[in-house]
Amino acid sequence: GEIDPNEFVNALYRMKHAKAKTTTKLVKHMVSNLDMKHDMAVQEMTRQMTNLHSQVSSIGFDHGTPDFERAFHEQELAFQQKILAQEEALRSTLEVALNKASAVAMEAALEAASRCGRSAMRSGR
Repeated sequence: GEIDPNEFVNALYRMKHAKAKTTTKLVKHMVSNLDMKHDMAVQEMTRQMTNLHSQVSSIGFDHGTPDFERAFHEQELAFQQKILAQEEALRSTLEVALNKASAVAMEAALEAASRCGRSAMRSGR
Protein backbone atom coordinates (compact mmCIF):
# COMPACT_ATOMS: atom_id res chain seq x y z
CA GLY A 1 0.00 0.00 0.00
CA GLU A 2 0.91 3.64 -0.08
CA ILE A 3 1.32 6.08 2.77
CA ASP A 4 0.33 9.71 2.39
CA PRO A 5 3.49 11.72 3.22
CA ASN A 6 1.53 14.39 5.13
CA GLU A 7 -0.28 11.76 7.20
CA PHE A 8 3.05 10.04 7.98
CA VAL A 9 4.75 13.30 9.02
CA ASN A 10 1.77 14.27 11.19
CA ALA A 11 1.77 10.87 12.90
CA LEU A 12 5.52 11.08 13.60
CA TYR A 13 5.18 14.64 14.90
CA ARG A 14 2.34 13.64 17.23
CA MET A 15 4.34 10.66 18.51
CA LYS A 16 7.44 12.78 19.11
CA HIS A 17 5.63 15.59 20.95
CA ALA A 18 2.86 13.72 22.76
CA LYS A 19 2.84 12.15 26.18
CA ALA A 20 3.58 8.42 26.43
CA LYS A 21 -0.07 7.55 27.14
CA THR A 22 -1.23 9.55 24.12
CA THR A 23 1.42 7.93 21.93
CA THR A 24 0.37 4.46 23.05
CA LYS A 25 -3.26 5.23 22.18
CA LEU A 26 -2.18 6.66 18.83
CA VAL A 27 -0.18 3.51 18.01
CA LYS A 28 -3.10 1.31 19.09
CA HIS A 29 -5.42 3.28 16.78
CA MET A 30 -2.98 3.01 13.87
CA VAL A 31 -2.58 -0.75 14.37
CA SER A 32 -6.37 -1.19 14.59
CA ASN A 33 -6.73 0.64 11.27
CA LEU A 34 -4.04 -1.54 9.68
CA ASP A 35 -5.77 -4.67 10.97
CA MET A 36 -9.11 -3.49 9.55
CA LYS A 37 -7.52 -2.73 6.16
CA HIS A 38 -5.86 -6.16 6.16
CA ASP A 39 -9.19 -7.88 6.88
CA MET A 40 -10.85 -5.91 4.08
CA ALA A 41 -8.07 -6.91 1.66
CA VAL A 42 -8.42 -10.59 2.59
CA GLN A 43 -12.20 -10.39 2.07
CA GLU A 44 -11.69 -8.74 -1.34
CA MET A 45 -9.18 -11.38 -2.44
CA THR A 46 -11.52 -14.14 -1.28
CA ARG A 47 -14.34 -12.52 -3.27
CA GLN A 48 -12.11 -12.35 -6.35
CA MET A 49 -11.13 -16.00 -6.01
CA THR A 50 -14.81 -16.97 -5.72
CA ASN A 51 -15.61 -14.90 -8.82
CA LEU A 52 -12.76 -16.52 -10.72
CA HIS A 53 -13.99 -19.96 -9.79
CA SER A 54 -17.54 -19.03 -10.87
CA GLN A 55 -16.32 -17.64 -14.20
CA VAL A 56 -14.28 -20.75 -14.93
CA SER A 57 -17.25 -22.93 -14.03
CA SER A 58 -19.62 -20.89 -16.21
CA ILE A 59 -17.57 -21.52 -19.35
CA GLY A 60 -17.86 -25.23 -18.81
CA PHE A 61 -14.24 -25.89 -17.99
CA ASP A 62 -13.89 -29.41 -16.65
CA HIS A 63 -12.70 -29.10 -13.05
CA GLY A 64 -10.88 -32.40 -13.31
CA THR A 65 -8.55 -31.39 -16.13
CA PRO A 66 -4.90 -30.74 -15.37
CA ASP A 67 -5.16 -27.26 -16.95
CA PHE A 68 -7.95 -26.21 -14.61
CA GLU A 69 -6.25 -27.68 -11.57
CA ARG A 70 -2.97 -25.98 -12.44
CA ALA A 71 -4.61 -22.60 -13.14
CA PHE A 72 -6.67 -22.75 -9.98
CA HIS A 73 -3.66 -23.84 -7.93
CA GLU A 74 -1.59 -20.97 -9.34
CA GLN A 75 -4.33 -18.47 -8.47
CA GLU A 76 -4.64 -19.92 -4.99
CA LEU A 77 -0.87 -19.70 -4.45
CA ALA A 78 -0.85 -16.09 -5.64
CA PHE A 79 -3.71 -15.33 -3.26
CA GLN A 80 -1.86 -16.95 -0.35
CA GLN A 81 1.34 -15.07 -1.20
CA LYS A 82 -0.53 -11.75 -1.19
CA ILE A 83 -2.01 -12.55 2.21
CA LEU A 84 1.38 -13.57 3.59
CA ALA A 85 2.97 -10.39 2.22
CA GLN A 86 0.24 -8.27 3.84
CA GLU A 87 0.62 -10.10 7.13
CA GLU A 88 4.38 -9.58 7.05
CA ALA A 89 3.94 -5.89 6.25
CA LEU A 90 1.44 -5.59 9.10
CA ARG A 91 3.81 -7.39 11.48
CA SER A 92 6.69 -5.17 10.43
CA THR A 93 4.64 -1.98 10.81
CA LEU A 94 3.40 -3.13 14.19
CA GLU A 95 6.94 -3.87 15.34
CA VAL A 96 8.18 -0.44 14.24
CA ALA A 97 5.20 1.27 15.89
CA LEU A 98 5.65 -0.62 19.15
CA ASN A 99 9.38 0.07 19.18
CA LYS A 100 8.69 3.77 18.61
CA ALA A 101 6.02 3.82 21.32
CA SER A 102 8.37 2.05 23.73
CA ALA A 103 11.17 4.50 22.98
CA VAL A 104 8.85 7.48 23.49
CA ALA A 105 7.51 6.00 26.74
CA MET A 106 11.06 5.29 27.98
CA GLU A 107 12.18 8.80 27.07
CA ALA A 108 9.20 10.26 28.94
CA ALA A 109 9.87 8.06 31.99
CA LEU A 110 13.56 9.01 32.05
CA GLU A 111 12.70 12.68 31.71
CA ALA A 112 10.21 12.42 34.58
CA ALA A 113 12.75 10.58 36.74
CA SER A 114 15.36 13.21 35.90
CA ARG A 115 13.00 16.03 36.87
CA CYS A 116 12.13 14.22 40.09
CA GLY A 117 15.82 13.73 40.90
CA ARG A 118 16.66 17.37 40.19
CA SER A 119 13.74 18.48 42.33
CA ALA A 120 14.84 16.23 45.20
CA MET A 121 18.42 17.52 44.99
CA ARG A 122 17.23 21.17 45.06
CA SER A 123 15.05 20.58 48.07
CA GLY A 124 17.92 18.80 49.88
CA ARG A 125 16.26 15.40 50.29
